[in-house]
Amino acid sequence: MAGSISKIGTKFRVTLDYGRDATGKRIRKYVTASSEAEAKKLLSEFEYNRQRNMVVPTSKMTLAEFLDHWMENYVKYNCEETTAYGYRNILYKHMIPYLGSFQLQKLQPAHIQQYYKYLMDEKGLSA
Repeated sequence: MAGSISKIGTKFRVTLDYGRDATGKRIRKYVTASSEAEAKKLLSEFEYNRQRNMVVPTSKMTLAEFLDHWMENYVKYNCEETTAYGYRNILYKHMIPYLGSFQLQKLQPAHIQQYYKYLMDEKGLSA
């Protein structure tokens, strides 16, 4: 995965390369920026997230699938076992049963707020 910037007229095109899909086809996303500084910022954010395994190509991936991926590819190698245990407990017993079926690309702040309301109203947790 990598990214690049190219100038097209007075605009800048940022190419975000997500690697290849299961069939070997390249997955790329193109974003247009009005300035070189904006293009560099977009590319920098993409690279920052890519290095932390937080880049998710546009897909029908659910939150549960992403969290499984995150646990296996980030937490497993970067966190202490006690931290990983705590994450597994929270994710698999609480978050995934309620929010796991949402497509990651469609998850909205309102869904998170509904989850918080559920925790307070149904589980008796405080704000």
